[in-house]
Amino acid sequence: MNSKLTDNTALDLLKFGEGNRIKSRETHQIEFKQDFDWNDKRTRIKYLKSFANRDGGYMIFGVSDSPRNLVGMTKPFNEIDDADISSFINEYLTPSIIFERREYKVRNKRVGVIYIHPSDKKPIVCAKTYDNLLVESTIYYRYSSKSDRIKSGDLIHLIKEAKELESQKWMSLFTNVSTIGVHNVGLYNSKEGKITTQKNNQFVLDEDLIKRLKVIDQYSENKDGAEAIKIVGKIDSSGTIITKSKYLHDNDIIKCFLEDSGVDQPLEYLKAMCYQTSGTLPVYYYLRSAVMSLEEGIAFLRDVNKNSQAKTKLINRLGSDTTLENAQNNCSINSGTSIGSTRLELYNKILNQQREEIDINSFEQSRRTLEAIMNLRHGNYNTVMAKGLLKDILDKYYKNEKLSNPIRQAVAYIDLIENRP
Repeated sequence: MNSKLTDNTALDLLKFGEGNRIKSRETHQIEFKQDFDWNDKRTRIKYLKSFANRDGGYMIFGVSDSPRNLVGMTKPFNEIDDADISSFINEYLTPSIIFERREYKVRNKRVGVIYIHPSDKKPIVCAKTYDNLLVESTIYYRYSSKSDRIKSGDLIHLIKEAKELESQKWMSLFTNVSTIGVHNVGLYNSKEGKITTQKNNQFVLDEDLIKRLKVIDQYSENKDGAEAIKIVGKIDSSGTIITKSKYLHDNDIIKCFLEDSGVDQPLEYLKAMCYQTSGTLPVYYYLRSAVMSLEEGIAFLRDVNKNSQAKTKLINRLGSDTTLENAQNNCSINSGTSIGSTRLELYNKILNQQREEIDINSFEQSRRTLEAIMNLRHGNYNTVMAKGLLKDILDKYYKNEKLSNPIRQAVAYIDLIENRP
């Protein structure tokens, strides 16, 4: 994807009148902000609504409102990690959006520009409610100088546009396949950076390398007769790297553990945990996948360039996992109360693999099931059944604020008793 932020972007966007007065107006593709206030959550939330469901657009920081003057930013811009911004956006919007940003000096003042690329996966939907600013399942649309809930006519147009784009992509793909020949075609998974050949061989490309590739020309044979990729384009030493950075959410991390289908880049998952809102995640599974001791895991996490409560909690858990011990104490099956009796009944159903008798459509029973799982012991239950039950509850209730934390605790507990060295 070509960059939209050139050396002259800020000057092209800012048209001056007298002094530092800005003549440029806000449109459906341009929005002005006085400062980049990333530390204020409500302000961050307001940034999310802009441009995603239209043709992309620019957010320009360092311009005051009423009157619109160039004042320059006073707060950090480049110092904020892109991963922090992506993680925050992806917590509230789905599918994820692509952005780039750059800081400029204009008339000796700091100006920040964020460009939101137009999405090819419209509509972008709000995935989570926040106060009165964002409402779950709402689609926001840029109208002239503000973003608001989409109107019915624009929604119909948006869906039609998405269908047409999808059809164009399929037609283009079929045309290319017919030109190349079906036996010579491989599949490139842009999400994971993988190329899969007709013989099911897989190649993983580095993200920086991918950006510089002009074309993957053909499969050829080397002197030993083995398959090789012929790549046309300038490749430097980074071509030897086979890892690709991932933007992972907590539910991606949890699902990979519950599905237990193997993980090819466990260090990326461990790193991603430091960017989550909670450190109650299946950290030991990924340590085992990376063949790392607890001490090596602690050292690795400390080296991650991110200061967060999740990172601190993960490091503390690797030292002594008292967090889950405390959570377990609140989930007794022997309390003598009606809730304790319900937990015990569900606990026995898990031990006896009576999955069909556990009703996860019941919020209350799902909650007590999670608490019952906190009483399991290594070796006394069917791991596949327990993980499958957790995945079903995860899929149904993870966006529910009352169950998201109990789900993480139950998942992390199973990980603890199964995988902690």
